[in-house]
Amino acid sequence: SWLAACIAGCGLGWLSVRKWKIRYDRGKGTLHLPGSPSTLILALLFFAIKYFFGYYSATHTVPFALTIAQAAVSGLLAGMFIGRLVFFWKRYEEL
Repeated sequence: SWLAACIAGCGLGWLSVRKWKIRYDRGKGTLHLPGSPSTLILALLFFAIKYFFGYYSATHTVPFALTIAQAAVSGLLAGMFIGRLVFFWKRYEEL
């Protein structure tokens, strides 16, 4: 479930940044991205979900379905970060 969700997350991550106006400075080796709260939101969402699952598993008997859900959500969010990274990398190589 993690791998399938990660692949889906890569696609979502790619789609979420494909219209961004990105500038590269090859001389300095820098990447200039527009201001956006999306990275902060993804990081906070990842933390909150991992915290919830950690708390729940420490205080309850965890059914197998919840373990699968945890892996899927973790894979989805990780995939979104990976998809964004791959998009930026590919764009950097193109320019």
